[in-house]
Amino acid sequence: MEIRQLRYFISVAEMGSFSRAADHLRVAQSALSRQIQALEKELSVTLLLRNRRGLQLTEAGCALLNRAQSVLDQLQMVRSEVQVHANVPKGSLRLAVLPSTGEFLMPRVISRFRRLYPDVHIHLRSGFSGYIQDWLNDDQIDMGMMHSPWTGSNLIAEQLAIGSMVVALPIPSAMQRLKMPIKPVYDVTDLARMPLILPSPAQAQRILIDRQALAFGFTPNVILEVDNISIIKALVQEGEGCTVIAYSALHTEVKKGHLRIAPLAKPGISADMAIVTRNDRPVTAAMRQMIKTIKEELRAVAGEGGWPEEYFELVKRPQPDPHHEP
Repeated sequence: MEIRQLRYFISVAEMGSFSRAADHLRVAQSALSRQIQALEKELSVTLLLRNRRGLQLTEAGCALLNRAQSVLDQLQMVRSEVQVHANVPKGSLRLAVLPSTGEFLMPRVISRFRRLYPDVHIHLRSGFSGYIQDWLNDDQIDMGMMHSPWTGSNLIAEQLAIGSMVVALPIPSAMQRLKMPIKPVYDVTDLARMPLILPSPAQAQRILIDRQALAFGFTPNVILEVDNISIIKALVQEGEGCTVIAYSALHTEVKKGHLRIAPLAKPGISADMAIVTRNDRPVTAAMRQMIKTIKEELRAVAGEGGWPEEYFELVKRPQPDPHHEP
């Protein structure tokens, strides 16, 4: 006995006509008739009698009608209960973020999320965008916050913000020792002469810098390649060189006076921030609520002046939300 057969039988019994029931169910009348006959054969009873006045339920048909409606009602209750539980964040959530957002934004996000959804076990890791993309492709994480560019038809991204990269500088005495020009604003072409400490060429931050340098016809003067933001910042503080990085990665050091920054003159170098997931994996309730929490905390940080508007701008234009629950 199939659920479909019960639905068909109820419709025929209530409408008193195969043709009206077929129109209501949007199925061929012959297919509807075959399903009712199959149901009668399985139960070894006659459920419906045809006469001049139309269809008439037999005693067995009346008994089945009462039971069938109850079965479908209970099935709907089960479906509703399961869907409610599916919308309550539970289970595990594997998340990767950029070091720039991990140090400043994520403590706020995680603290709020855990208060709201204590049944979700979070595994958080931090890394450059290139690593985050690899982790997504290898199914080591469920979602990541990263800079463009990303590649692969299996990834789907929702842009959150656009940030401007700045030049992070050591103290003036170190700049003089390194023969670096001290300027309030630097041109992109200055990067051809300044001693730069940057990530390796495969990382998104470096790709954006190299791409802009190529557009201006020069090669950045990279003296050290380091794939760790904390070490890069420490080396700049030690006076080993300077770096070009999103302001969000320097918020704490700038606030404490450990690093100095200077903007790049327009067009500068932009680095957007996006949430990236795989389009061949379901977006769980925990993922949806984490995305929602991240967006809300980003707006809160921007509203509090944590990230100056000249270096960080939230995406305000309406755009489809690829992670919205249908």
